Amino acid sequence: MVETPSAEEILRRSVQEKPSGLNGAMPGAGNALVLNLATVADSFIPWGSAPSMRDRQLRSFLPTEPILASALYNICIRNAAFAWELDGPPLTVEVMQDILVQSEMGAGWQTMMVKVCTDLFSQDNGGFIEVIRESDAPDSPVMNLAHLDAARCQRTGDPEIPVIYHDRKNVRHKMEPHQIRMLAEFPSPIETMNGVQMCALSRVLRAAQLLRDISIYQREKVGGNNPNAIHLVSGVTSSEITDAMNAHKMNQAERGIQRWIVPAVIATVDPTATVSHEQIDLKTLPDGFDMDEIMKWYINQLALGFGADYQDFAPLPGKSIGTSTQSVVLHEKSRGKG
Repeated sequence: MVETPSAEEILRRSVQEKPSGLNGAMPGAGNALVLNLATVADSFIPWGSAPSMRDRQLRSFLPTEPILASALYNICIRNAAFAWELDGPPLTVEVMQDILVQSEMGAGWQTMMVKVCTDLFSQDNGGFIEVIRESDAPDSPVMNLAHLDAARCQRTGDPEIPVIYHDRKNVRHKMEPHQIRMLAEFPSPIETMNGVQMCALSRVLRAAQLLRDISIYQREKVGGNNPNAIHLVSGVTSSEITDAMNAHKMNQAERGIQRWIVPAVIATVDPTATVSHEQIDLKTLPDGFDMDEIMKWYINQLALGFGADYQDFAPLPGKSIGTSTQSVVLHEKSRGKG
């Protein structure tokens, strides 16, 4: 029976600093430099300039577009759930399987892979996995694997020390090749970028910004306390309309009606008066606005950016002949995608 190292033993050999239960900071409390630029002008730093700052901007933007965040979640849990099998001598397989199952200091393989994939697809810096060994020697036995926060990893381009990791206490750890694995799905061929990639979020960023702006426009246009319409009425005084509306609101409240309001009816005081009415709607979307078409376009953009297929994010639109066959073909294609 293989003895599994305890979490305390693994942590002692790791470069990561974990807070204690009593002294731990609130989540995100240490990220004083994270800028919430997604709520102001979408002035993202151009790709290739200050990658670490751009990655912080990407992290701030992600929660503001829920469909993009859901697409990322879908890809991450899919990758984390992939089956795997080890081949080799029985004892070695048993040891390595236990290490993989107990990854992320005991949290498990899927937990580690969700974190790694989140960084891989949303950070230009890519994903990082720490190889925790019993000693610093390259041939030392592996104890555990753990995700490293991409925002704390600095690519150096030096093959001897490829990464410098900054822990919670801002202590710099020089990571040698046998201590870390660097992942990038679309690495830049530019030598001075040191392996920095153009991540999936960067590839779909412009489309995601557009959809988020459309969602904000819809909410501000249709929702809120803005008036539904402007009514131009003649033949009835403003005071008569105000009194009638107030009485109508009280009547609706007494009946417990909150969502759908029965239209107010005002009888003209002067039977000989001619009452006319014109309505200018304010809470309507522009002519030709088709959210279904916009969503189809956006899902296509996400599929292209994540290297996936439309059906990975939504059912195929329409009911054209051959959809079932296309689903089988897309399934076979997906087996060759990382």
